[in-house]
Amino acid sequence: MRIYGEKVYEGTVVFSRENKTYEGVIRPINVPQERYVTVNGLELNPRHDLRNHSPDGFNWGYSGSGPTQLALAILADHLNNDEEVLSLYTKFRDIFVSKLEMTKGWTVTSSQIQQIVDLLSTADVVNS
Repeated sequence: MRIYGEKVYEGTVVFSRENKTYEGVIRPINVPQERYVTVNGLELNPRHDLRNHSPDGFNWGYSGSGPTQLALAILADHLNNDEEVLSLYTKFRDIFVSKLEMTKGWTVTSSQIQQIVDLLSTADVVNS
């Protein structure tokens, strides 16, 4: 069993999505620089079981495979609804993850993520 973030896989969810903080960090020691993402200080599960866009890890600041995996992972952790995640993660990547500054770390809260999800869900209804 591996623990990622606030969820225990092959077990049960131990915390709700309220008041989570997601943080992207760049370790400049390595070349190329190592990027990792935490949720409330614990490693974010990349959720390769849903889609494996980037076996090499997360990234941000553009629309490639690393940012796509990050968008999927954040939404999977936040929403806890795989079907909803799969319908929204590329849009989330396009309006949030790809806009993060590539050379800097970042922090986002669960309430900010929910605002984006609400916007995306409203846009889907309007565009239907």
